[in-house]
Amino acid sequence: MRNKLPGLMAGIALIAIALIYWPATHGKFVWIDVPDFVQMAWLRQGDAWEHYIFKDFNNWVNYFRPLGIGLLTLQLRLFNVTPGPMHVVSITIHLINTLLVGLLARQCSQTAMRDSKQQTLWLIAPMLLYGLHPVLVESVAWISCQFDLVVTLFMLLGLLANACIEHANRRAVTVAICFFLAACTKESAAAFPLTLAVFDWARQPWKSQDGLVSRVRIFIARNWHVYVALLVAGIAYLAFRHWALGQLVGAGSDGTLSAFSRLQEVSFTYLHYWEMLFWPMHGMSPIHDYSAQQFLAVTPISLLTDAAAIGIVSSSLYLAIRRSSPVACVVLAMTVTLLPVLHIIPAPFAPSLYHDRYVFPSLAVMCAMLPLIRLPISIKALELKLLRPLAIVIGCFWLLLSIIDIRMTVPLWSNDIALWRWALLMNPTSIFAKSSLLNAYISDSDYKDAQKLTDQILAEHVPCTECMLGAAFLALNENDPARAQQALDVLKNTQRIESDQHIFGIYLTLTGQMLAMQGKFGDSEATLREAMIVAPFDAKPPMLLAVTLARSGEENDARAYAEKSIAMFPPGQRDAVRRKLDNAITANLRLAKQAHPYTTRQ
Repeated sequence: MRNKLPGLMAGIALIAIALIYWPATHGKFVWIDVPDFVQMAWLRQGDAWEHYIFKDFNNWVNYFRPLGIGLLTLQLRLFNVTPGPMHVVSITIHLINTLLVGLLARQCSQTAMRDSKQQTLWLIAPMLLYGLHPVLVESVAWISCQFDLVVTLFMLLGLLANACIEHANRRAVTVAICFFLAACTKESAAAFPLTLAVFDWARQPWKSQDGLVSRVRIFIARNWHVYVALLVAGIAYLAFRHWALGQLVGAGSDGTLSAFSRLQEVSFTYLHYWEMLFWPMHGMSPIHDYSAQQFLAVTPISLLTDAAAIGIVSSSLYLAIRRSSPVACVVLAMTVTLLPVLHIIPAPFAPSLYHDRYVFPSLAVMCAMLPLIRLPISIKALELKLLRPLAIVIGCFWLLLSIIDIRMTVPLWSNDIALWRWALLMNPTSIFAKSSLLNAYISDSDYKDAQKLTDQILAEHVPCTECMLGAAFLALNENDPARAQQALDVLKNTQRIESDQHIFGIYLTLTGQMLAMQGKFGDSEATLREAMIVAPFDAKPPMLLAVTLARSGEENDARAYAEKSIAMFPPGQRDAVRRKLDNAITANLRLAKQAHPYTTRQ
């Protein structure tokens, strides 16, 4: 029974975590899920995925994630573009990661020479801490975050393989494969070699008489096979990446901040990640809007932030290397795992300064390494008896708050309107949140709220490309091409239209629809054909082109483009779209025949 108890308790913990997260399975596609999985047919239409799995997905320039995109492609085709089963996959990967964290923690408890009861405790406690940490809600409830789930999975598998496999060569090959697969899932895997090195250093059974040179020698002797294999895997990944993208890193460097301002930005972001790890209930949001201008000024608060960040990193590095302090090793492991998301490299990063999902791997490493930390020997037995129940009470209270927070936050990720209302509540001045909420209203056919929000945005006179596109759509929906043209003329020569292919495709589509409403069918046809070239997997341009061709009396071509558009919709929507298009084409052919009874072409 003692041997079965850890497995039984781990199973109960996993079931509890699954039940708490289960409401996420009722959620819809949100945010970037909608264009990627529903509006654009690049992953589910024909063999196009074979190209987009390697490059050009979402107009990415520097992202190379073939394994993550391949997993999403498989699910879209297997589940017929249904979100529920894909949410189940996300929860399942999260549960596997939670179990791996527990197994790694148990390995660390064995390294720390804990007894069997303590090993069971240190299997379950890290699992609960990690599995129910509220900062992970975004990654579990948002399907597109499977990149974060899977990269954490391979990183944890690599750490576990390195801890369990004794044979040096087998260990090296297994860990290198895990690293390569993690890198092919998401670029943040670049932190894995350093994380592994800190993890190895923390678990090394040092003798009290070993000096630093002796420790380094022992460390290298045991692990050099693995590190050489990681180097080979890294070179193989870079070669694979260069073959697929034609380059290692594309253009788009963001060097607007000075070195000191960059330091302030990195320090501020680093401390915020620590806050998210220890008290995630505060400030959770899908976006964290910011202005880079805040890092240009030097204030007492900013200097204190810089000093705190530098102090944490430098002291943990010193104590980990010189004293082999378990606490310092945990802090250092978390720090190196966060390196890819700290804005150290001046490049366009994301609309937000930080994201909840970016803390995923570092939290896993922290929870796995917690059993290495021991209370000081100087603590007396009486103090220990008081500390244990206090720790249990604090831990239970924290878990209770976490469960409440998860159950309150998961519904906010269930649909786009709820998500962006929440984001706007947390970031009331964010144009990104407002434009996203506007798109959510339009997608849900809530045109009344969409128009109200559009009027509010226009009254603020803040430049917003997506908002003007939304205004044009609403005007066309009300059969008002003149007002739509006003909105589109504002965008005609803007930088976003010229540089963003997705935005340009929408602009051309709306322009083609507007020209058709104005009776300029030849211009509309030419514009919509250009939109099909710019956005080849968007179903809207061929749909509008089919109707335009029907209005010109070209029935055969209209029917052909209608079928092309229908094929781009998810299978469950195709019959309804076909009926709608058939009615529109028939009506427009009738109008064309009435206007030109002797020129309608079959």
